Amino acid sequence: MKPDTKQFFKKFIGGLIILGLAIVMLLFFVKGVRAHDNMSQKYYDNREFDGNYPAADIRELWQLCSMNFQTKHPALPQHLRWKVCDCYVDVIRRMMTPVESKNSTPEQAKELTARLINQCNTMLDTPMDPSKLTNLEIPHLLGND
Repeated sequence: MKPDTKQFFKKFIGGLIILGLAIVMLLFFVKGVRAHDNMSQKYYDNREFDGNYPAADIRELWQLCSMNFQTKHPALPQHLRWKVCDCYVDVIRRMMTPVESKNSTPEQAKELTARLINQCNTMLDTPMDPSKLTNLEIPHLLGND
């Protein structure tokens, strides 16, 4: 065999070995970075709230709750109203889809109301922690409206 042909085959075989190693390394490293194997992906797959409610619907639910509490219980401190309305929205999002929440039957509404009272209104029975009052609530509680 000619020396040029020997040289060509050495380079060709060396190139194939390097290419093969590069492919093996690429497959090895890419396999380790797939999203479904990633621990953070497991968190996102098990989230309680998966984004099925549009932000406008969440704001509407929360605002409705807040305005009702403000009208029916004007002396309720703001931080408690916010906490209870956050709870209401969370319970509604757990129990119903956005379509169900807008088209609920009287039976569903009754069940939802009972669950909201049992899970969220218990926050209203807790004594007030003065360290959690906002500057807006302190004058109201002291009678300096």
